[in-house]
Parts: sequence; structure tokens; C-alpha cells
Amino acid sequence: LGSRRAVLPFACSVAPAAMSKIVPAHKLPSDAWPTRVQLTTLMEEQTVEELDKLTSGGGVRKLCELLGADAENGLANPVTDFEARCAHFGENKFEERKLTPYWKYVCEQCKEKIIILLLCMATLELVVKSIVGKDQDEKTEAIAESCVLYMTVCI
Repeated sequence: LGSRRAVLPFACSVAPAAMSKIVPAHKLPSDAWPTRVQLTTLMEEQTVEELDKLTSGGGVRKLCELLGADAENGLANPVTDFEARCAHFGENKFEERKLTPYWKYVCEQCKEKIIILLLCMATLELVVKSIVGKDQDEKTEAIAESCVLYMTVCI
């Protein structure tokens, strides 16, 4: 990462006075728009050098101009060239991922040595103190301690 980070302010709505400053991106020549790769590189690197390279030294204001947005207020509301922006830049959404089932996490954890050790200790304590325990209090304590260890593993 670079020494300085470029912060790009965007807002959801625009004041009526500021709307006159915004040039819709579809009115700009299509080669004036930065490509998706250029914007992705800028967001990943987040350096002033990348911003200057993209805007020819124009900074954040020039980038906003290239994107057809106002630096203070963001895009106009409603965005008149929404379809063109989606076609050029892609939709503003994350790719959906399948969730990992809970049982897979449980199976993975059962392979951990510390988990196996805790389960063995709980079982061994339960069996030994139940058989060898001198009185009912010691047997009850063995059950309680084993249950605590089992719950610890479950959590």
C-alpha cells in the first residue's frame, strides 16, 4: 500500500443546487469513463499515485468528473444513466456465496487434538469417578465436571 490513501466521498442524494454541476456519464464520451479494471486497481492499491495515473493528475475531482458525479454530493437522484453505468461498470452487488453447513464446521473441529483431548478427559473422568467414586457427592461432581467439559467442546 502507498503512503497516502485517496478517499472518494459519495452520497446517495444531491441537493438541487448541486445537480446542475453534475454531468451525466452517458453525456461524456465512452472512452472518458475509466474501465472497471482501472477502478478496481485504484480501490485495491488506494494510492495517490494510482489516482493520479487514472486522472492525469486531476485528483478526486477529476475522477468524479470522469464518473459523472459531483465530488460533494455524489450521483444525482435518480441516476438518469443507470442502465449505461450498469452495462459499463457492472452492478453494485456482491457475488452470492453458498453458506457452509454447520455440521462441516463441527466435523472440522472434531479433528483438532485439543477437542479430542477434552472429550477423552470428560469421558474418562465420568467413567472413573462413577465407578471408583467413594460417595454420591463425588459421583455428582464427576457428572457436573464432565458436563462442563462437554459443553465447552460444544461451544
